[in-house]
Amino acid sequence: MSSGGSTRLSGPGPREGQVLWSSKVSAGRWAAKCGLLRTPEEFDPPAILRRFHAELGRAGARPWPACQDGLSWVLDDPQVRSVHLSLLPQTSRAEDPLTEHRLVGLRLKARTSGGSALLPEEKRELLSDAESIQGLSRP
Repeated sequence: MSSGGSTRLSGPGPREGQVLWSSKVSAGRWAAKCGLLRTPEEFDPPAILRRFHAELGRAGARPWPACQDGLSWVLDDPQVRSVHLSLLPQTSRAEDPLTEHRLVGLRLKARTSGGSALLPEEKRELLSDAESIQGLSRP
């Protein structure tokens, strides 16, 4: 079938003025290298994000992160635990049975092997669940 001098074998193709996007990783890398497909915030981040990243860079040099990990701190210090629990959402994260099962497993791992056996993301999961914090708290 001919239409305006071009032959189309099957399916619709791009119309004049349209761009055909690719899902190739190399195309995405090329676009990123050229600065394409970026949001304005990526070019000029808001002041709050610039400050956040600056503080993250300085956090490791402060004395408080070296003293102990966050999970141990929350579990060992009743005042820190109270503040931490007050900042958590009131709704339970574990409404999903699979999430509840995972949290039960992480609490068991923490009790039997200690907090040092937990991966950072596992500690974060426990820290974001009030029931886990209350169940693991040390008096």
